[in-house]
Amino acid sequence: PLRALRADPLARYTPPGARLVDERTTDQRSGGLLGKPREARYERLYAVGGAPVAAYGDAVVAANRAGWELDVDDGDVTGRNVALLSKTTSSGRSSATITLLRSADGLPDGVRPPVLSVVLLHHGSS
Repeated sequence: PLRALRADPLARYTPPGARLVDERTTDQRSGGLLGKPREARYERLYAVGGAPVAAYGDAVVAANRAGWELDVDDGDVTGRNVALLSKTTSSGRSSATITLLRSADGLPDGVRPPVLSVVLLHHGSS
């Protein structure tokens, strides 16, 4: 599942003028004996500098072109710029979140906002 997430066009997308500042992955885990199941996760953070809202919009359009269905776009309502997307592939259901982060809270050391976060999750078989 992690390999499938990495191969998705959205995972390889970089907004115009943006710079990749962090990349994180988590493998899927079934849970097993007393273990908690964990979804495969692929996250990329981009410094978006001069035109953060445009970078957010470009990423949402790129996701749609890559076959992701836009479920919620909070940007038009609250100005928070959070998009929730979903996709079903041969390996199961996946979801994506595209978020424009304007605060340094939770960002890696040395990374300053505004930052565009693109997170893909594989939820398993549908």
